[in-house]
Amino acid sequence: MTEPAVLVVDPDRESRARVKSLLRGQGRRVLEAAGALEALAVCACRPVEAVVTELDLPGIGGEALAAALSERFPAVLVIALSARPIESPPAGIAEVLGKPVPAAALLACLHRRLAAPPKKQAAAAASRAQSLRKQG
Repeated sequence: MTEPAVLVVDPDRESRARVKSLLRGQGRRVLEAAGALEALAVCACRPVEAVVTELDLPGIGGEALAAALSERFPAVLVIALSARPIESPPAGIAEVLGKPVPAAALLACLHRRLAAPPKKQAAAAASRAQSLRKQG
């Protein structure tokens, strides 16, 4: 089986290349997509553990991408990058980092978030355990 990868989603080729290079330099497997539809197609075909996406994507934006990922691939971590200030992360997004994001900040965020147990998985496990207790 192929090792899970980090998917970088940004319509700007140079921005994708910078993030991709940074993550590969840390030994991560990296995939890339220029937009939301391409990102969803990649996630459907390959194991992805995290998505680092530009929030302001043309067409289907980053928030809609995060919602679709949350619905279809609930275990996938989504970190958004945005040049505009965001008060709190939109639904489906674990964290929003301001652009230009310092390399150390992105790496620290990714490491911290991937090391923590996914909330959705923990919630699903708790729900299954509760159902089993009710049945038994």
